Amino acid sequence: MELYGPGRGLNELAMLIVRSCLLSVVFAASLGAQSDLPAFTRESVLPVWGKRPQSLMPGDLIAIYGRHLAPAGGCTQPLPPSGGPYPTELCGAQVTVNGIPAGLLAVLENQINLKIPADAPASGEAPIVITVRGIRSAPVLVPFGKPKVMLSLDGPVYVHMPVWIALDPYDARYPNSLLPENFGGGRFEVKHNGVLLKPLEIRRNGEPMIISGLLNGSIAPADSPRGRLPLHLQYRFDVPGRYEVRFIGTRMEPDPHAGIHSVQVEESDWTEIEILPYSAVQRELWIQEQVSKMPSSSPGLLIGDVIPGLLALPDQLALSAILPELYHSGVLVRRYVAASLPMFDTALLAKEITPLIREKGPTEEIARLLDGREDLFQGGHQAFVAALPSFLNSASPVLQAGALQYLIWEQNHDWGKTPQAENQRSAVVLNAAPGILERGDARSEQLLAEALGSIKSDASRNLLWRMIEDGKSREQSSIALTWIGDSRDLPRLAALMMQADPADPHGYQNSSLPYSLHRAYGDASLPWLRQAAQDAEQLFVRTSSAKELILANQLDGFQYLLRAIHEMPSFKAEAVQFMRDRFPDLRSAPEDAVLDFLKSRAGAQ
Repeated sequence: MELYGPGRGLNELAMLIVRSCLLSVVFAASLGAQSDLPAFTRESVLPVWGKRPQSLMPGDLIAIYGRHLAPAGGCTQPLPPSGGPYPTELCGAQVTVNGIPAGLLAVLENQINLKIPADAPASGEAPIVITVRGIRSAPVLVPFGKPKVMLSLDGPVYVHMPVWIALDPYDARYPNSLLPENFGGGRFEVKHNGVLLKPLEIRRNGEPMIISGLLNGSIAPADSPRGRLPLHLQYRFDVPGRYEVRFIGTRMEPDPHAGIHSVQVEESDWTEIEILPYSAVQRELWIQEQVSKMPSSSPGLLIGDVIPGLLALPDQLALSAILPELYHSGVLVRRYVAASLPMFDTALLAKEITPLIREKGPTEEIARLLDGREDLFQGGHQAFVAALPSFLNSASPVLQAGALQYLIWEQNHDWGKTPQAENQRSAVVLNAAPGILERGDARSEQLLAEALGSIKSDASRNLLWRMIEDGKSREQSSIALTWIGDSRDLPRLAALMMQADPADPHGYQNSSLPYSLHRAYGDASLPWLRQAAQDAEQLFVRTSSAKELILANQLDGFQYLLRAIHEMPSFKAEAVQFMRDRFPDLRSAPEDAVLDFLKSRAGAQ
């Protein structure tokens, strides 16, 4: 049988070759399309502030993590003005939940934040599909619906003792924040004899809003006990008897008008618990047992069980047990203990903590506690400041840092701004500086640079230049010199800004210097900024200098910024956002309009 003879056989061979080539082209195109296919998994669909997957509900804010979720380079298209609905398409990206378009909050190559549509199912499973410029992901089924929260005790509970309460189905992880009594994503209500009790009130000094918690995340170490929360840190149980408890779950969400607000998302039924009697002798023996466990306990066990348990009754016994942990080697433990101290009576705390600090010294956590609460140290701030020199000269970097931090914050108070206080602070810091440079660590050196920056003298300038030359907190030291603002330092700082560092090729460390120079020296800095924008080897130094020139309304600043976009296209999104922030008329403008404006100001054709 003749396969490929003259005539028809050769024609068939040619057709097979052509067809094979066409199939190769189509296959290659298919592979290219697949490589850009949006991809994510069921496990990568998370609550916006959460770290673990959970069943979803209509109206939830979620984040989807994956690959190719937006066009290459990300998305700089602005959201609509506040108050309007979230768009269902941004930069060619769309998300559907059960076929319903979702409102988009943010679109990045590896992450999309969105709001689940109100019409999404309240139970079962539903598919989520991401489409980017016509390319659809595979549908990913995610669970919907949340079972009602069920409360139960973590064993028998007693007066003046810990009351740990479990919340099913949540795998609660405590602590949720550095404030022991704050559960972030939830709170409890308690009734006794039918009367709603008032939660404990704890005096604090304006700590920032906490958005972590049961529904919003946790700072608990991996080995902290799971599945329970310390009810005794929100309510005091001094009387035996039957109580009723209810959990209210909340979550922080963006608000078009207020920025962020709390939304209730859970509510358990009232659950009855019984608080049993417990004698003072029994409690004292229990505290001794807890203290004996502390040296061998991990940080997770200390702040997730032992210390919060001792806080059930904040008296002298509990205080004596936890105060030594202010000097724990783990910073999280130190911070948790310091944050728990306002739960104690002020007079008792001052009586117990003053001799301890005089003996062992201040840590940064102690400095934070005493800043603005000098009543906690017997004799007030003057007595505390008088005790600091010996700790500044300590061989312990932790104590050096604590003393320096307090002296830095002292300047924020009226009593720290007097000439007498400034002179005393300058003398103490300058005398201690050589020893800190010899025995300190990176943190104490950084704080030393901050402290020296508040002292306008040649002695502090010389020490800061010495730190720069020795490579000790180089970035903070150079910024601190701009706080002093001596004109003799401007040329040296400008030369420092231009120095290339093989270990930092893009210039992260020097990128803050242009702002600091402009802020400190004003127009005198512009020639140096112009030189850096044009000639600096490090890209971030050039772009930061260009931004400062634009803020000074200098033509060449626009030119340098435009050049940086051409040199590094990935910088375009940052440059566009800078222009929107700088020029209010551009805040809602699309990217092309912003770039056209930049070109016009740069005089580009």
